[in-house]
Amino acid sequence: MTVCSKQFSNSNSGACGTHNYASPEQLSDSTLKTIDYKSDIYSLGIVFLQLIHDMNTVMEINRTLKDCKKLILPKEFMLKHPSITELLLKTLSNDPHNRPTISVIFIILGIQRVIRKNKNSLPSR
Repeated sequence: MTVCSKQFSNSNSGACGTHNYASPEQLSDSTLKTIDYKSDIYSLGIVFLQLIHDMNTVMEINRTLKDCKKLILPKEFMLKHPSITELLLKTLSNDPHNRPTISVIFIILGIQRVIRKNKNSLPSR
């Protein structure tokens, strides 16, 4: 299901997206909300959970996604991935200002160093 609170426009204040991945501010009825990259960080957190945590049924996926929006993660996930749990909870914060930037996420995951190391070896276009 796609969520759109008004007709699609180029502004950053409209709410469009898939409901399961939509951030709280995208689902809010407030006309004063701002949709920016922090909304994408929220969605990334949900995708990240799906990539790392094994879910076998549609019912399990729906329950897990509903719970993660309330900052409730599966116990087995938290036990197996304690450091990732902390990062994931930050990406799923209801307050966009508390969500990390993608640069911080890369640093926490150790990706920044790899990107910098290979930056000059990327093929030119």
